[in-house]
Amino acid sequence: MTLKRLTTIAAWALLFVALCSVEAAPAYAADDVSIRGANFLRDGKPWVMKGVVVTGLVAAAATVEHVRPAYKAARDIWGDSEIAAIKAYGADTINLKVSQPALDPAGGHYDPAYLKIVSDAVALARKAGLNVIVSMEWEGPTGVDDQLDMPTDATVVAPHSSTARAWGVLAPVFASDRGVMYQLFDEPCAKRDDSDTWSAWQRGHQAAIDAIRHAGAKNVLLAEGIRCGKWLTDVPRLTDPENALAYAVHPYPMPQGARRSDVDMFADADFDRNFGRWQASGQAVVASEWGLWPGNCHDGADGNPTTPQIAANTLNYLKSHQIGLVVWAMDLPGTVWVTRNFRSPTSLAQFAGCKPSGSGIGAMAHAYFTTGAVGVQ
Repeated sequence: MTLKRLTTIAAWALLFVALCSVEAAPAYAADDVSIRGANFLRDGKPWVMKGVVVTGLVAAAATVEHVRPAYKAARDIWGDSEIAAIKAYGADTINLKVSQPALDPAGGHYDPAYLKIVSDAVALARKAGLNVIVSMEWEGPTGVDDQLDMPTDATVVAPHSSTARAWGVLAPVFASDRGVMYQLFDEPCAKRDDSDTWSAWQRGHQAAIDAIRHAGAKNVLLAEGIRCGKWLTDVPRLTDPENALAYAVHPYPMPQGARRSDVDMFADADFDRNFGRWQASGQAVVASEWGLWPGNCHDGADGNPTTPQIAANTLNYLKSHQIGLVVWAMDLPGTVWVTRNFRSPTSLAQFAGCKPSGSGIGAMAHAYFTTGAVGVQ
């Protein structure tokens, strides 16, 4: 018997042990999510999502030492206090980033203990009345380098992980809880808006959908656009037998000085071009990740709007189009919060250029979530 064959058998044996140790998630009494046309519904009523990203569990134990210190520290603060802060912030949803490499039993980075960590985290959030997006992550914060930047079917071999195989492991765990949504692949980062790129996007996403539905899960699915979520332009159709498919966008602006008019995210015309037209065609869309902080700041020197103007433009557009919003990130200081104690949100009220720390959309998004108001804070 070949070494490759033995390795594959060992991997699937580990998977069997892991699945036996993880109970299926209970069916919660409320907060079921569904799709009707271009609208999200929560318990059958129109719903505009208000969420935060949680990054602390994106790396499995075996790889957490390879991630940036900020992500390691985020792992340490996950728990009841963070859940309480999320609810106080006005959010009703978390976008929980999970590791594709750690969930793929044949990709070379599988961690049999990781599935229970994810399951327990989702259970904690659901018991607190929060909805959950489980988002399949491939990037550096997983602690695994050199992964493919587009969703993949089950033909992919180690050291690359397979999106379809990872969902085959994860999907059954939450199949009984319709309050959990599955984001099929976080940030497909192909940068060409052409037919070849969209065909690869379609193949990978369809393989993930097929794996999830084959596992018996009927949860709402989110398919994210290319260029790391910026484009929902020439989207090919995906087939979902449950008709529970929505689309996700990350409407971050390009860095200051970068001139690519087709990926600008500054004002209504940009939003219309990159994802608004897709919603207008009858598709449900959510901004499943967005934020502004010194690292992607704009001071107006290049002739584009400033960070406070971009923030107000983005929120006004999402509000007027009834598009849900998830902000980046609850557990990384300098984005939503100045520090990790969940006491001082970042602010744009005293915006004075792109170097001061403490500048960000934390206070502005909190007001938006709790009152619906859009104003620089």
